[in-house]
Amino acid sequence: MDLLSAEAASVGGTHSRLSHSTLHGSRNGSSRIWTTLPIVPLSTAHRESRYPNTPMSLAWYQGDEECAIFVGLLSQPNLLKISPPKHPEPDKGGRFNVLPIDSNRFLLADESSHQIYLVNHWFKTKRHLAGCGKRGMVNGPLDVCQMNCPCSLALDPHTHYIYVADKGNHVIRKIDLLSGLMSTVCGAGYRGNCDSHYSHKQALDSPFEVSFSEPHYLTISCSDNSVRQFNLLTNVLETMLVGS
Repeated sequence: MDLLSAEAASVGGTHSRLSHSTLHGSRNGSSRIWTTLPIVPLSTAHRESRYPNTPMSLAWYQGDEECAIFVGLLSQPNLLKISPPKHPEPDKGGRFNVLPIDSNRFLLADESSHQIYLVNHWFKTKRHLAGCGKRGMVNGPLDVCQMNCPCSLALDPHTHYIYVADKGNHVIRKIDLLSGLMSTVCGAGYRGNCDSHYSHKQALDSPFEVSFSEPHYLTISCSDNSVRQFNLLTNVLETMLVGS
């Protein structure tokens, strides 16, 4: 007799309870788990009156991609299936991230090719700015430097430096178009959450968005539900907000 038959028999004729146990089953390589759940016993008056839909036993079922609660009832329907709501996974960020400069130009970060471009949609041109197209962590000349999934850009209106959220390397990078060099301004290159004014101690967790705030701050959103602030003058990284 399978568990559903035992459940129906338990509900239909007697008032016995299934003990709190876990049953494991395998079918075609998939794992399934049944767990019986204890419920509050019914009083004698409730059993005698035989109220409809009085729960007699509970069982929790969990398969590969499905979970449900089965409730054994005193009268018809004798078995009820409750499916908890499913929350869809959040959509992943797209491949491109843009930062408008003026009415004709915008900066474009290509997360898949690990490169930064300057696009002029009026003249329909695209100019390569930084990244050699290979994933990595290399500073230096813009044509040979390497990034890992650059996904957000910020522009300092005072210095015209371009700041890049290098998500895969857990750092914030800086593009200097005058010198033609890329450098790391925030983050030690490993995943974590640590505030400091020493660059080798600063830790970011997959920064996916960066923006410039007056007069000299970078606001950084990280994947650990934290918002960080980096002072471009003092090089101090601090946590502004941590989500629950």
